[in-house]
Amino acid sequence: MRWVEGIEYYSDLDLYRDYLINHEVGHGLWQQHETCPGPGKKAPVMQQQTLGLHGCVAWPWPQQN
Repeated sequence: MRWVEGIEYYSDLDLYRDYLINHEVGHGLWQQHETCPGPGKKAPVMQQQTLGLHGCVAWPWPQQN
């Protein structure tokens, strides 16, 4: 359902789909879930952004730390 309709945190359905794919590929690479690093910061791709951003900004791409 979310694949078709998206979620409120992403105004662009294609970007949400990019997030979903990147998140699931991360699990395939044995990555664990992450939490928001702080208010206003980009959400890690391994954060469960579908369930909420917890102060972060939606971000569909992996980041270097």
